[in-house]
Formats: sequence, structure tokens, C-alpha cells
Amino acid sequence: MSAVEDDLKFHSWSIRDAKAKLSEVIEEAQSGMPQLITNHGKPQALLLKVGSISEIEEILATRKAIRRRTLLDSLSAVKAAALAEGVDRVSYERENGREVDFRKDSE
Repeated sequence: MSAVEDDLKFHSWSIRDAKAKLSEVIEEAQSGMPQLITNHGKPQALLLKVGSISEIEEILATRKAIRRRTLLDSLSAVKAAALAEGVDRVSYERENGREVDFRKDSE
């Protein structure tokens, strides 16, 4: 598990349990562990330590950068495999209609 994943841990509580153990929920949030309140397993609220919003924004930005890097690495691997097989054009259409094209001359 990466440091980013460690930072994204949280404790999940049902509404009933959170009500019954509100002091514990608040203490855990104050210790820095986000507390997720759910209703029938669906997230309803997130209790955070004051000042942790900027930390969470930083973590989410890091995760976004990691996902983008992973996607770019995957697309590069597809391009390399296609070129190794002699395929000179590999493309796909995104949901937004923008076509992504890999050609030998685009290296």
C-alpha cells in the first residue's frame, strides 16, 4: 500500500452507530482519520479534522496525477505493441467523441 493510499484511509459508520458513538466518531476525526457516515451502505457525510481539507485536496491531486501517469503509460504500451506488430494506426474514440490516434510519425 502506498503512502497516498495510507492517507486516504477512513472509518465508516452507519448513521445508527455514529449516533450511538458520537464522541468516538469525533475523537477519531480529531486524530486525523476521516469518518464516513453511511445510510444503507451509501455515503451520506464525511467528518474531518479541522484543517484537513487542504491535506485531502493535496492527496486527491496526487491521486489524479498518478491515474493520469498510469493512463499515459498504458497508452504508450499499446502504441509500442501495435508498432511492434506492424500496425501503423491504432485509434479509439472517447465518450466525448474525440478520437485519439497513434501513428508512426507521431513519435
